[in-house]
Amino acid sequence: MRSAIRVIARRGYFNTRIADIIEDAKIAHGLVYHYFKSKDEVILSIFRDAWNIFLSHTMRISRENEDPLAALEKIVEYVFRVFQRNPDIIKVLIFDVPRIDDFYSKANQKLYHSFFEKIMAIIAAGQEKGLIRNTVEPVIAAYTIIGAVDSIIRQYVYNEDFTNMLAMDKAEQQIKMIILEGLKT
Repeated sequence: MRSAIRVIARRGYFNTRIADIIEDAKIAHGLVYHYFKSKDEVILSIFRDAWNIFLSHTMRISRENEDPLAALEKIVEYVFRVFQRNPDIIKVLIFDVPRIDDFYSKANQKLYHSFFEKIMAIIAAGQEKGLIRNTVEPVIAAYTIIGAVDSIIRQYVYNEDFTNMLAMDKAEQQIKMIILEGLKT
């Protein structure tokens, strides 16, 4: 899987062949086909594994932080840390996975949206505690938070000028300040 992520991030999904992944992984050709029927199955497995990890960490962060605003802050930090440690997985998730038709299956979309639903639940909990404005729709806030993080990370991946313009830790702090301060009552 690490080889698949590395090769797809470097070459792009459509320019990657199973043979390229096999060569990078230094494994027998038949081994890949023992586990996966196609390249689509490989990338969808990458998505499912990564997204389940995101969900697991999001739920852990939520449990460990009684303050919903602190939980949201930690989730933003977590996504930035993942990108800094392994930018290839973020590249694959953002740019390549959505190009696969099967990504839009009901099961995959349910998994994808469950991350946003967890963010919505954290926001709703903050509203119940009087920490987050009741005038904010949790669905809009959740997609705004993740959309902002996604948009900034995209700039670091593909816009060299942006990278030179703003240090990533400062971008992370700005996102947290703008969004989280905007949610407070």
